[in-house]
Amino acid sequence: MKKFVEGTLVFLSLLLISAHFLRAGILPLSVGYIAVFSLWFFEHPIGKKIIQIALLSGIAVYIYTTYLIIKERINLGLPYTKTALIMTGVIGFITLSLFIFMLNSREEQKRS
Repeated sequence: MKKFVEGTLVFLSLLLISAHFLRAGILPLSVGYIAVFSLWFFEHPIGKKIIQIALLSGIAVYIYTTYLIIKERINLGLPYTKTALIMTGVIGFITLSLFIFMLNSREEQKRS
């Protein structure tokens, strides 16, 4: 059950990041983030590190995008609170899945 929850969180997070790049018109990155999830099925430590790096870079991209969107909305005199809350929720969700993935990876390493 723990592995299923971890996999679901990681998949949804990578899907969110992929959708972000798809909306920006960067199809190779969008496909790449979905392809990274296939590494979750293998128990190799390098695959786990690649997933961690993908999630971490996705968090960085979302933080930067949030900054740009909020800055633009402030400059235009538009409300930005809802946008900030939604983007913070997305960043928080991806961060939560990264932490759960990292904790489960460490538990598996300790057992080995």
